[in-house]
Amino acid sequence: MAENIIKGIAINKGTVEGEVVLVDFETMNILDAEQLKDKIVVTKSVSSNITPIVKKVKGIVTDEGGILSHAAKIAREFNIIAIVGTKNATQILKTGDYVELNGETGEIHILESRATSVDK
Repeated sequence: MAENIIKGIAINKGTVEGEVVLVDFETMNILDAEQLKDKIVVTKSVSSNITPIVKKVKGIVTDEGGILSHAAKIAREFNIIAIVGTKNATQILKTGDYVELNGETGEIHILESRATSVDK
């Protein structure tokens, strides 16, 4: 089971489940924002262009950052569960995976992997 858990720094208490969407904020068009509605955004780092779409997402996961990072500040401001500083979430998670973010422990539980569901 440990291989289905990614650890990072929890921002905001609680848990949330949702579908993963990998996002590169350097190349994201604001028109893409509707595709992020009710999703868990997974990215290397967060830039200022997340602000218009942050109200639509269920959660944020970043490879980089800490408790004072931009992602953490945005998550606190909009009361969104985030796990930051995972180092490798973008390498492990795939768009379409279904995960749970635990804002108490900083754990991301992979509930359903896209690779697994495609094989079934």
